[in-house]
Amino acid sequence: MKLYEYIDDWHTTDGKEHIYEIHEVSDVKDEAFLQAYKFERRLRYCNGYHVKFDDETLDNEYLVWKRKNVDINLFYGLDDGGIVYD
Repeated sequence: MKLYEYIDDWHTTDGKEHIYEIHEVSDVKDEAFLQAYKFERRLRYCNGYHVKFDDETLDNEYLVWKRKNVDINLFYGLDDGGIVYD
């Protein structure tokens, strides 16, 4: 499945979101959601940055997954040795 990284282009006149990168992620939902979360945390201080799947249903399932699965270890990247994601 595809994951799109978007950046809201607030500093230009159009003010629209633009695709920053496109990634192929796992077809297994839990793995894809974990990959998406790590991409999302990569630019966590950029207010105009967000990720979306190529299917709105998956986006909704991802939000539910985050509420259930994100804990302090995942939030700070402690399961990856303290590195959030490069």
